[in-house]
Amino acid sequence: MLAAGAVPSLPRHDHLTYWFMVVSILGASISPYLFLFYSSGAIEDKWDRSYLGVNRAIAGLGTSFRGTISVGVLITAALILAPNGVNHVIDYHQLPTMLIPVFGH
Repeated sequence: MLAAGAVPSLPRHDHLTYWFMVVSILGASISPYLFLFYSSGAIEDKWDRSYLGVNRAIAGLGTSFRGTISVGVLITAALILAPNGVNHVIDYHQLPTMLIPVFGH
């Protein structure tokens, strides 16, 4: 069930919201300031070609870690919010309702 939900599919309705989410996710994943910040560090520290392999590994591991954390957040949100009756989040004020079973009103 989890793997089937992870496969992308086009929406049957609400196309505008779908494309907004696509652009938001891409913008969050590929932030230009991260590349500029990283490359400015390379210039300041005077990296040469010997640093290339290590930095590729760091970038790959960082991207994998970020992706894993993102998937974990999505799964946790689905497991917590849906059983508490929050099937469609419209406003952030809805999110504290998931703590009612733990702390009460």
